[in-house]
Amino acid sequence: MTTVQRKGKAGTGIKLMMCALLAASFTSAIAPREAAAAQVPAMKAIGAAGDISFAIAADGELWNWGDFYENPDRLVGQPDLDVVQHLWSIDDVWGGQPFGLSSISAGNNHALFLKGSQVWGLGATDFGQLAYLHPLHPKADRFTVYPEDLGISNARSVAAGDGHSVALRSNRTVWEWGFNAFDFLGERTPDEWKKPVQVPGFPDDTAMIAVAAGARHTLAINANNELFAWGYNGDGQLGIGSAELFAKMPTKVKGNLKFKAVDAGPDYTIALNVDGTVYASGSNACGILGTNAKYSTVLVQVNGLTDIVAIAAGDHHSLALGKDGKVRVWGCETKDSQTVTKLPRTIDYPNNVKSIAAGAWHSVILTDDGVMWAWGDNSKYQVGPFGASTIPNPVQIVHDSFKPEFISVTPGDKQVKLVWKTAGNDVTGHEICWRSTSGGGTTCQKIEGKSSYDVYTYTVTGLSYSPRYEYKFYVRAKDKSGKKSETSDYVTANPTLNLVPVKTIKILN
Repeated sequence: MTTVQRKGKAGTGIKLMMCALLAASFTSAIAPREAAAAQVPAMKAIGAAGDISFAIAADGELWNWGDFYENPDRLVGQPDLDVVQHLWSIDDVWGGQPFGLSSISAGNNHALFLKGSQVWGLGATDFGQLAYLHPLHPKADRFTVYPEDLGISNARSVAAGDGHSVALRSNRTVWEWGFNAFDFLGERTPDEWKKPVQVPGFPDDTAMIAVAAGARHTLAINANNELFAWGYNGDGQLGIGSAELFAKMPTKVKGNLKFKAVDAGPDYTIALNVDGTVYASGSNACGILGTNAKYSTVLVQVNGLTDIVAIAAGDHHSLALGKDGKVRVWGCETKDSQTVTKLPRTIDYPNNVKSIAAGAWHSVILTDDGVMWAWGDNSKYQVGPFGASTIPNPVQIVHDSFKPEFISVTPGDKQVKLVWKTAGNDVTGHEICWRSTSGGGTTCQKIEGKSSYDVYTYTVTGLSYSPRYEYKFYVRAKDKSGKKSETSDYVTANPTLNLVPVKTIKILN
């Protein structure tokens, strides 16, 4: 789940904004996000967990693809996250603020991001893992589709577990929130889950430099390069040399090793030694330890890994990035494979990798030039828009798009007429969606058919005029294989207000 960056250059996305004042009673705006729909922009950060992948473009805008987190309150008209798509930006939802995101930590139920030093998040909120977006918060029920400001500031890094979240703050303290029955959070009431608390129990108030989170355990490294672990220990993943089921408070791992980075799978831990070697503890079901043991309660060195600069733990496999810019992988790499790789294998190309991320059965890497590559299980398109269900070796993520583009927007009495163009011979239909900026759900309408001139029109009726709010619209196309296009750039508009003429009465003196 963890990623790291080496120094490199990334391109900057170009955004255009077209605004037109059509009349005093309504407004509309078309805001293209990218000039070339088929081009994936240069990325600066990546993340992966489960069957989902994330990336942050050089301009700070969030992209994602694969199977979105299970949403118990799935929104009507929510985009299907089944191919690489430029799905949303903050201006789609809250009116013109750029994303500006800089880093990602993806868990199996939610994801955390940094915007400057502010913590943002999306996904499940049922255990308070999105802090103040707990169900008691007016903006969220049990799930939020769009990234939200969690109200947590001065953060240096974040880590997402299953039901809990962790942040390393600028004063080098560690804070935790959400629910984990196997650490000190389990003693809090549901109303307290949403409130971040400083993690107690570190010796001598030593400054911390790194954090990581597994499904139900948490890890932190201090300035002395000592590793601490707490939470569930049923597979020995804490590495504390004990068979105890859990440790409620931070406990130093067994041994005198020094570490500079750490990451966690659901039932194991991997740690990067200051000398560039890698150690692991916990379950060995997929050969993560590189031994024949079923598990280990202490950190053991993984053979074949030297000169490593970054590590990433998936559900069933792990990645390591070498100084040479090449990726090493071991464990259960693919979902349909019965092979367990105990000795890490080196992927020779690409050989200029700067960031790595691992999901359940897939991997995503980012090269110095901002290009993404991925491989592994692709049953949910978490690798990318490729036909094969399994991709054995890294492939470059491209964007084969037939994105609709708006031509005009014409407001009328309680209605808005949309006209757009979708190029492509295989287009078979469209889905038009809209929602009011005053809140509420999204409404969608499907239309079938192919236009001879690639131009389509639809009039949304039954709208209400308001001087304070407007409507946001987007369109998606589908082809004959059932594949959905990237979501169009959004357009905002308001229906006109047709006033009933008032009869003038002349008063005679």
